[in-house]
Amino acid sequence: MDMDAEPEGREVGRVRRAIGVAALSVLLLAGAGFVYLRSTAPAKPPSAIPSVDRLLVARFPVIYDFVSPSTGWAVDNEVSGSISQSHVFRTTDGTRHWQSQNLGLQSSFPGFSSLWVELFGKTKGFIAIGPIAGQRLYGTTDGGAHWTLVPLPDPQVEAVTFNSATDGWLMAETPSGQSSVYATSDAGTSWRRLPDSPNGASGLASRGLAELWSGSVGFTGSPRVYSSIDGGNSWRTDRLPYPPTPPGASWPAAEWDSTITLLPSVGVLASVTCGCAPNQVFTLTSFDQGVSWTLLPPVPGFIAYQDDLHWWAINAGALYRSSDAGLTWTSASHLLPYLMFEPHVIDSRHAWASLSVEGGYGLALTDDGGLHWARATVPQVG
Repeated sequence: MDMDAEPEGREVGRVRRAIGVAALSVLLLAGAGFVYLRSTAPAKPPSAIPSVDRLLVARFPVIYDFVSPSTGWAVDNEVSGSISQSHVFRTTDGTRHWQSQNLGLQSSFPGFSSLWVELFGKTKGFIAIGPIAGQRLYGTTDGGAHWTLVPLPDPQVEAVTFNSATDGWLMAETPSGQSSVYATSDAGTSWRRLPDSPNGASGLASRGLAELWSGSVGFTGSPRVYSSIDGGNSWRTDRLPYPPTPPGASWPAAEWDSTITLLPSVGVLASVTCGCAPNQVFTLTSFDQGVSWTLLPPVPGFIAYQDDLHWWAINAGALYRSSDAGLTWTSASHLLPYLMFEPHVIDSRHAWASLSVEGGYGLALTDDGGLHWARATVPQVG
């Protein structure tokens, strides 16, 4: 596979969250759908159980982030009792080899770590790693070969995002329901305190010189999202329209949570979850900075964004594509060989996806736009 080719105009998303819990729920749902029928044929002698290729299988969940088809990072989540140990790895040859980054993290909270990597140019960038509300931030000046710990102004980090090699923002949790917001213009050497986020704001994404977005949690009535065009000095509240939009319609009287995904160019995607029913999610998009919103039809699987208009979705061995920002979908392939988790598009030809495989967790890569996938080597501990 041609995983050493350079990306084609890829722009990296600003905030990425661990998807382990969602992925495991998909497996549970998939497993519940199997029905076993009793066979009347004579029993056959049991066949030998095939051995697991440990170069292709990780025992514990692994989170990946690729900045090009050849260069990427991984963090595993090794849980033993009440201790969670994470290790960071780097590849520069399309997963043929993984090298330890010597950034091992240990936590008394046995949960999933997050991983976010952003490089600006060929040398400078950042990596954020660790449990949510306890991330560590590192900077690099040699393309990720070495990392230096960046001091943070608050230990309860909820989100961190950079839009250049020097300019970034950080959101930290507080008991009040508002979050502390900080900004840096010198790559994290110093941080300045900004006005607190709006009440209930959750998550942080940035784009351009000073555009910030945040979702919300725990609102009864109309769900909302927040945006800033002046780097967090002031915020605007957008109450999302009720999707069916008949005259006088309103959201059900239940708790609503919203999360924001910034598309590579100008688009904004809001995912709204209702507390009134499990798995009831509405997805809306805006291409005018939140002035108007469009409700999308049900999505056919886990989505990845090639650009603002071209999206991929994977579900149960099938690949779907959209060229109109999720309004319509066409089937591209039903021959994907593995049950894949959320895909991540690097460019029009290259993407990666986590797998659930016999013996643990795997990784798959594609270099032909998702039509064919190949198993990849995963990082090994010890």
